[in-house]
Amino acid sequence: MGDVQSGKTSNYTSLVNKAADVGYQIIVILTGMIEELRQQTQERLDLGFIGRESNYLLRGDKNRQPIG
Repeated sequence: MGDVQSGKTSNYTSLVNKAADVGYQIIVILTGMIEELRQQTQERLDLGFIGRESNYLLRGDKNRQPIG
């Protein structure tokens, strides 16, 4: 938990990237119960970890170029 706009997503995106770098194959992130905030977290993690925007992946447009 933390204050609004305090960088929580950025912090655990960094932690997820470090975990993947050292070999963790399964990483679970627990989010809140508000769907809009969960979706926002998903989009930010997709940008910071996968390097693609979620909305293109959800539509099935897999030809989109990586952004990260």
